[in-house]
Amino acid sequence: MKSSILNIRINPNVRQVLLEIAESESLSISDIVRDALESYVKNYSSFNDMSQYEDGWELIQTVSFSELIFWIMDKRFDAEINESEGLYKQHHDLIVEMGKLKLFPDDLMFEFDKVRNELSEILFNEQHYLDFKFSTESNGFDYDKLHSFMHIMRYDSNNNRIINIK
Repeated sequence: MKSSILNIRINPNVRQVLLEIAESESLSISDIVRDALESYVKNYSSFNDMSQYEDGWELIQTVSFSELIFWIMDKRFDAEINESEGLYKQHHDLIVEMGKLKLFPDDLMFEFDKVRNELSEILFNEQHYLDFKFSTESNGFDYDKLHSFMHIMRYDSNNNRIINIK
């Protein structure tokens, strides 16, 4: 297959670092950028190959997972506590289970752990506050990370929907 040319603009500082790396490793900048792009595409493609996430794939198709996502999104707009302890326990336990899977990126699990920590406070330490801090503080839940992950999980590389709730 014939290769094609890609012209991009980069920050001058990045270009300088690339020049230094190229010189120290006896490579061209094109070689470095090509390898980086190929690695990025390979990682993205393998992430969209759901066969490697069989356990996680089943989990994200459950009603419980959908409920958790909707609940987290609802807390963004209404952080007041008004649900049952049973629901909190269900969400807590699901997040613990999610942490055992390789499906969720570490940075997204960090976000889910913010939620789990607050649920633990309510369930196990009897800390009853009026709202969930994960949804209201400046260092709270990163909803953009969740949105990006859910989009990747929901659509394949051709933007066809691939997830269905069971």
